[in-house]
Amino acid sequence: MTVALDWTEVAAQARALLGSPLVEAEAGLQLNQGQRDSLLALCERLSRNGVILADEVGMGKTRIAVALALCVTRAGGRVAIVAPPGLGGQWQRELLRAKLQTPELLRTHAQYLRAWSQDAPCKPWFNEPIVLLSHGFNRWASGPLPDWRWSLLPEVLAQYQRDVLGERLPSGYNVTDTLDDAETHAAGASIAGYIGQLPKRSLAWKTFDRIRESIPVWKRSAEAEQFHARGALRPQLDRVTGLGLGVFDLVIIDEAHKSRSDDSLLSTLLSDVLVERAGARRVAMSATPVELDAGQWQQSLRRIHVEQAVLPATIDAYVKGVEDLRRSPRDPQMEAAYVAAAARYKEALDPYLLRRDKREDDAVRRFVAQTGLPTNGYRDVDTLPVRLESMTTGWRQAVCAAEALSFVSRMSEDSAGKRQRLTMGNGHGIARLIDETLDTEHQQHGDAAAAAGDTAKDKRTQRAGWWKAAMGQVIRSEHPDEDVLYRHPAITEAITFIESTASDEKVLVFARYRDPMQALTRLLNARAMLRAVKQGHPWPQRAVHEDEVAAVRVAHRQLYGQEVDLVALDEALRDGYRELENSRQRFRNGLLAKLRDGIAQLEGRQRARYGELLAVLQESASAAHDGATGGLAIVARALSDHLGEAAESGTPSEITASLMDLVQAAANLDTATDDADDAAVENDVHVGAQRSHEWQAVLARLDSDYSHAGGRFARQLHGGMEPGTRRLLQLAFNRPHAFPRVLVAQSMVGREGLNLHEACRTVVLLHLEWNPAVVEQQIGRVDRLGSLWQQRLQAAVDDATLKADVPRIRVRQVVFEGTYDEGHWRVLAQRWDQLRAQLHGDILLQSAEADAEYLALTERVALAAPRFSPTVVG
Repeated sequence: MTVALDWTEVAAQARALLGSPLVEAEAGLQLNQGQRDSLLALCERLSRNGVILADEVGMGKTRIAVALALCVTRAGGRVAIVAPPGLGGQWQRELLRAKLQTPELLRTHAQYLRAWSQDAPCKPWFNEPIVLLSHGFNRWASGPLPDWRWSLLPEVLAQYQRDVLGERLPSGYNVTDTLDDAETHAAGASIAGYIGQLPKRSLAWKTFDRIRESIPVWKRSAEAEQFHARGALRPQLDRVTGLGLGVFDLVIIDEAHKSRSDDSLLSTLLSDVLVERAGARRVAMSATPVELDAGQWQQSLRRIHVEQAVLPATIDAYVKGVEDLRRSPRDPQMEAAYVAAAARYKEALDPYLLRRDKREDDAVRRFVAQTGLPTNGYRDVDTLPVRLESMTTGWRQAVCAAEALSFVSRMSEDSAGKRQRLTMGNGHGIARLIDETLDTEHQQHGDAAAAAGDTAKDKRTQRAGWWKAAMGQVIRSEHPDEDVLYRHPAITEAITFIESTASDEKVLVFARYRDPMQALTRLLNARAMLRAVKQGHPWPQRAVHEDEVAAVRVAHRQLYGQEVDLVALDEALRDGYRELENSRQRFRNGLLAKLRDGIAQLEGRQRARYGELLAVLQESASAAHDGATGGLAIVARALSDHLGEAAESGTPSEITASLMDLVQAAANLDTATDDADDAAVENDVHVGAQRSHEWQAVLARLDSDYSHAGGRFARQLHGGMEPGTRRLLQLAFNRPHAFPRVLVAQSMVGREGLNLHEACRTVVLLHLEWNPAVVEQQIGRVDRLGSLWQQRLQAAVDDATLKADVPRIRVRQVVFEGTYDEGHWRVLAQRWDQLRAQLHGDILLQSAEADAEYLALTERVALAAPRFSPTVVG
């Protein structure tokens, strides 16, 4: 396409898709009414400008965006979707449901070049209607760059000069030994040819012409030093890379609130790499386009190419109107000023912002009708207090010592000591600081002579050392050989709450720091193991591992008030494991027959694909070496863990469906690709050969993830986890009867995009955040369409006997009383109120002593609150 996209045609495509349920279903769309309204409103606004799609978490923004991408491609346009690296699989699944096949998420430059390799499975990027890119695609490694990383620019320039302009190759090209990468050479020729076919008035051609004008001597483009982070030709290389992606009519930015600074990877990808056609539009997707202050509206608007359209004064006036009204709610002048400011705020943002919130969610409406509580009442948000009176004397003294240490330390001399009062509640740094006290004690005698001068600095250092030693001694006094984090009061309190919930449903825990995460996970697993042994239930390990001993010792004292007999425990574990192995053997013996029957019931491509896997498993079963480690054993073990108690009684259809779930997670496949007819399969004589390697990779992934020798009552989700393992873990957590019962997620990894809601409605926040938008994202992992909470709410509505106890989403923030945590929580709560005023229209807080006048005021203020939903007028 060489001319600007006709956005009226995009809107016409949307109306045609939504014109009848049959047409919509044939297109693979699964939109509710609110999402349909949003799609039409998006198309209408995009005819004029970019849009921020800011629906509250869990309301289906991705499906709206996919429907928009479908309309754009049907109108002849091209779409770039820029998403966080961990969400590529989720985007592909949603696109495939709409029958839009795309290459996998583009993460690196090496992957970019592979599109031009001889055996490339996809077209050149500029021929793809939809391209998925990672936020971090434009990342550059530090240090000297390999030649292939920067040589695309001289290749494109040289090939353009010869193949398009009909001139000789530039002087020096044939003697340059850096331009010898086959993929880069092929990419250069392909991109040059693509540019040469474009009209000279097109943006892509003009962009490349400016690049050529900026490099009058070709040899300069073949010098590696020109391409470091601030190199002179780095912008030109970025732009040529972008031309290889093609020219886009629509750019969809998922999680657009991230990386707001102008020099972030996301910002430079959008500004320096992507090439957008004249008249192109951007859609920025974010449930939290404004997080900490109203000024962030300007940053969000710049993401969609809207500059200075909304005056900061308009936003500031609204924020001030909210604050003034909250201070003096019964003052008529404050109310009038707020109403006027809200109207201007709504008018200013309305052309650029679409947002549906939970007031439009059917489940939330049912909850409000059932309980009479306000809209946000469906979330039970409270603290999980760690009270001083419940602590041991040693921990109370440690809290006092941390406060004193912070008081006597100076940031420039001892930053860890200065911050100790800030980190006491979350456990971060405690173990390291206490370990240092041993060195401090040994050094005291050696430092005595140096301290004789009694300078002010020496005295301060001595006092800080004394308080460090005091804190270490009181915490280590009971069990000096153990990791203190296992006995940290916040972790102990969190475990009590988690275990009271995890027997009936799953629990999602968010934490920021790895050491407390690991301590919590190990202690939960140790306690679950000890309970299982006590009750005579089998546990999937033969003995206590070395790295579990400390947690098992602490757990045994917590549960039974005495020291553990590790020899007896190992013997009980071995007995239970034999029983578990016998159960697995029985399941494995009947598995092939059930899979054979279940796969026979599949249709088309699915039957062929999983028939190949069945053949691999049958071959494995017949091999003499197959036992507890062969392919069949791997699948049986994974299915047994995945299905839990239902494994042996599962029907062929249930077993096969579970196998398909596991394979799709391990290999990032999706059933939506299996829509070809049998003839296509029969005509492909190479299917078996092509699949052989894939099935071995799937089995290797399942073996790696399910060949564990320990319990998985609790598991961690962290940044070092491979994508396949992360998908399998997400799948297992969403199954009601499978381990893990508790998922401890690192905040930066698990808080955005992941669906963790099918078997969980409880979120525990182990460590405090400063940003309320982060907390909203964390809660949003379980507050989604089709969640466990929605299922239980519907059951409660249907059952009149449950009216007194209507289920809610539970959120518990661990707060260590008597420490800096309390002030931190107050700041977060205040910021959360401000965020809800900006995005949710919650202006006046509920009052237990509200009279009729205040209730009437609350209703007037709520009606005046700005709303940006396509289904709400005013």
